[in-house]
Amino acid sequence: MSPSVSALFRPLPVGAINVGHRVVMAPLTRLRANKDHVHGELAKTYYAQRATVPGTLIVSEATLVAPQAGGYANVPGIWNDAQIAGWKTVRVPLHVSHCLAVSDFPLAKGHRRRPRKGILYLPPALGSGPRCKRYRPQARRRL
Repeated sequence: MSPSVSALFRPLPVGAINVGHRVVMAPLTRLRANKDHVHGELAKTYYAQRATVPGTLIVSEATLVAPQAGGYANVPGIWNDAQIAGWKTVRVPLHVSHCLAVSDFPLAKGHRRRPRKGILYLPPALGSGPRCKRYRPQARRRL
């Protein structure tokens, strides 16, 4: 691309993937899954409309990883086969459009203040990956 093109519309490598531009769809909780937390045609249409420009990175809405993880109705889940099948119907049009999609897995609401009896909440493991170093907070630096 020529230097006259804004950096916003230039490709950007993000880890092992290349994003076509720097405009990213942020996660939005749509509350459009059914009562069993399964996505249907409404979600498929919603995400397909946002995947019209190849190379777009879409961060999907908050997705529950277990029945105990959420407190809202109609939030999509991913803990059973029906939910996984629902997400597959949503993701196929995105990949056909050459868009990238990642899921947003939030921590359970209020897990630090009011843990539910019998449910173990684990924070993301800091420094547990093969290339990760142990996390140590550092002094703030001026930018």
